[in-house]
Amino acid sequence: MRLDPNSNFTVKEKPVIVYGGISSNFVRATQTEAFLLGKQLGDPNVLKGALSVLQQEVVPDSNPVLASPVYRKQLTLILFYKFVLQVVGDKASARFQSATDCLPISRPLSSGQQTYDTQIIEYPLTEPLKKLEADVQVTGEAVYIDDLPAYPNQLYAAFFISTVGNAKIQSIDTSGAMSIPGVVRVLTRADIPGTNNFINFPNSTAEEVFCSGQVLYAGQGIGLVLAESQKIADYAAQMVKVTYTDVQTPLLDLDEAIQKQSFFPKVSDPKVAGDADVVVVEREEAN
Repeated sequence: MRLDPNSNFTVKEKPVIVYGGISSNFVRATQTEAFLLGKQLGDPNVLKGALSVLQQEVVPDSNPVLASPVYRKQLTLILFYKFVLQVVGDKASARFQSATDCLPISRPLSSGQQTYDTQIIEYPLTEPLKKLEADVQVTGEAVYIDDLPAYPNQLYAAFFISTVGNAKIQSIDTSGAMSIPGVVRVLTRADIPGTNNFINFPNSTAEEVFCSGQVLYAGQGIGLVLAESQKIADYAAQMVKVTYTDVQTPLLDLDEAIQKQSFFPKVSDPKVAGDADVVVVEREEAN
């Protein structure tokens, strides 16, 4: 952003305002950029107008990985407001300048140190030990799957996964994949002779290798394509057609899940020892 500080920080050319983490199709605040061109950042009314345009322009989508849309929208406004205060500097009122003191835009590189307490009397328990594989890993001698040469008649695999969450699988059409030269076989739940579960721990919830019918989340593995090359397997996996039924709206936040009474099953009964209320009362009386 090119400014003229001698004319109350007039914006001399169209600025570029970029935000990440808003939505899949939002990168630049183009409406706010156009609004600011030729205006004075030192004018409080210009700042109010820019914030109003920015508030209308920024529409965060709902993403369970990111913070809430309300928080992300507010954050964009705060960052812009903070930027303007940094630009105006001591030209702004002292009560507004304080907003930039605790949250500078530029700050040094963060660093940290992590330590682990040990008890020498308990050694070898809690004793720091070097991982057995450390030397061969840091020297590059460790051999991983991708380092191995291809074996004769080796096959390559690619998952095909659910495209929706919270639904039921009605049918799986593998004919499109099987018609591709180089595809050897398509595996699904029906090809597992034993238990369709790769988590075998006591009191643990089953995790299906391949979805058996009820889709629990988008991206759940439905089957596996085996082919003569990875490229063929990846392409063929996209050719498998899965039809869904009873598609339900997924629950994406805690409040909605609580409202729908959707809870994880209780793994085991709680173990209670003593009475916490009695301990608190006794402690207060002792003090």
